[in-house]
Order: sequence, then structure tokens, then C-alpha cells
Amino acid sequence: MLIDDLNIILSTYDSDSNEYIISRFVIDNWKTINDIKKKTVLSQIGVSISTLSRFVKKLGFKDFTEFKSCIFKEMSSIPAIQNNEKDNINDSLKENLKGVKRIIIIGDKASITPLFVYKNLFYNIGIDLDIKLHFGDTIEVLDKCCLTKNDTVFFISLFQSYLSFAVSHYIDFVEIEDYLCKKGILCTFIGEIDHYLYANSKMKSCVNFQYDSYSMQIYALCQLFENIYNNIKNNKNGIIIK
Repeated sequence: MLIDDLNIILSTYDSDSNEYIISRFVIDNWKTINDIKKKTVLSQIGVSISTLSRFVKKLGFKDFTEFKSCIFKEMSSIPAIQNNEKDNINDSLKENLKGVKRIIIIGDKASITPLFVYKNLFYNIGIDLDIKLHFGDTIEVLDKCCLTKNDTVFFISLFQSYLSFAVSHYIDFVEIEDYLCKKGILCTFIGEIDHYLYANSKMKSCVNFQYDSYSMQIYALCQLFENIYNNIKNNKNGIIIK
């Protein structure tokens, strides 16, 4: 799907690249995209007509009109998510979600790829689900995010392949928490965390699904983010959550 291609670009390309700039504009303006002329797009995002044409053709479309029609159709057909009777959001996580405008997700590819399907759903309630697939040093990645107090950060490692925070990762753990605490940014760790590290954590916001099978770990992660979506949506609509 075109949405998937654009979201991959937003998660892997530098924010000053032409591909990122075009993708961001299209996602941000999808509701009116069919009424926006090519000249307007070019003037607003500052790329050449040849750059836009190459981008559209690289994604498999013959022209910008066909491209616009496809993104509008896909974004308009995103299914709704129903409230789940079993809410697996703990109190510390609910606190981290208050007033949030952007959710930054960092983790290993195997763990966080399933969350791409939720990017546009969150976007439609005013939340930027910023998923980082291409990363190196964690602090460097966070620096590039230009963090604000309206952000919350998730570190996800379901299969202990990245940021699992065993004892051997103690220094990384301390540096990341100190960095975020100084900026007043709340964070949540999803996955198994060493008991010693958790006991010495400043934030103590951790979710461990306690499932042995990969399929159940992924299911629980997706269910968690559906509940996060509903929690934020209900709060925006003034619905009291008991």
C-alpha cells in the first residue's frame, strides 16, 4: 500500500531529504490533497517538478493525479478501532500519555514493525506516531527528534534483541534516563527489564507482557497501542475513563 511506503520513508529517511519532505506534506494534507494543484505543492515544499515526478514514478504511479487519488482513498478507508473491555494500560503509562502530542518509538525492527499500521490512525486524532527504524546511537537518535515536553518515548524490545536492558546495558540505561529526565521527557520501556535496573530506575514505567511465544508478544503489543489510541481519543473527546 502507498501509505506503508510513505510511512517507511518517514521512519528511515532524514527529515531534510526530498523524499521525507514530500511524504510529510502528503500525509499532513491528505484530506484536501485532491484539490491541491501540483504548482501549489512545489511552492510550499520547495522541490522541483522533476523531483516530484521521479518520486511519484518511483512509487509506481504514472503521474501526480493518480498518486493523489490513491493516498486519499487509502487514508479515507482506515478502519476504526473499538474500545477493548480489557484495558492493559497501567497507571504510570496513563500518566505519561497526558497531554501528549507525539509518541516516539525506538526499538528493534522485529518488535516495532507491526506498529506501522497504527501511524495514520494516530495521526487522525492529532498524534504523531514517530517510529524510528534506522538508528544508531540512541542519544543521537533522540537529539534528532528535537524533543519537547509534549512528547513521550517508548523503547520496545520484545525479543531482547535491542535495548533489553540486561545488567550488561546498565550504562546505556542510566545515560538514556538521565538524558530524558533533564529534558522533562517521560518514557516507557516495553519488554523484559532486569530487576536491578528497574529498582534503580527514575521513571519506573515498564510493560512486560510475560508471554513465551512471539505471536502473543506481538498481539499484546498491538492491543496495548489500540488501548493507548482509545485512551488518548477518549480524553480528547472529554470521555471519563473509569
